[in-house]
Amino acid sequence: MHFEDEVIATAVLDRLLHHSTIINIRGKSYRLREKQKSGMIRLDTSKIIDENAQN
Repeated sequence: MHFEDEVIATAVLDRLLHHSTIINIRGKSYRLREKQKSGMIRLDTSKIIDENAQN
């Protein structure tokens, strides 16, 4: 689903997430790790920036 209007997108998300619990999961997914192990994909780690190093 794609919304061109930011207000409509915000309203839709507000309706969907009103009674939900949001869980923020950090780190690599199992699928991503398995694809890296098998050589299907390769991440460019030179673009990864440590957020703590910037402060």
